[in-house]
Amino acid sequence: MKDLSVASRYARALELLTGKQVPGGGAALIERLEQTLTDLQGLASVAHDPKAGAFLTAPRVRPDDKRRFLREALTGRALPSVIVFADLLLRKKRLNVLD
Repeated sequence: MKDLSVASRYARALELLTGKQVPGGGAALIERLEQTLTDLQGLASVAHDPKAGAFLTAPRVRPDDKRRFLREALTGRALPSVIVFADLLLRKKRLNVLD
């Protein structure tokens, strides 16, 4: 239950960030939230890939190398806010909240 609580806090923070990026809300906000969800699903697929997941969780891999890998994997494929969010999850060792 604790992990669900943590995941919901991260989800709420990303939702608030997305809401602030789309002034006025409405259809534009819904579209941005849908894109964010799609991008998060892509992030989850990267994190759950056997090779990528092993790399991202390997204690011998330098954190800077992990961050660079994740940034390169997502750049051009995800919204900037999702890339920053992914970096935060990686730094906090919380990629598991994508389960």
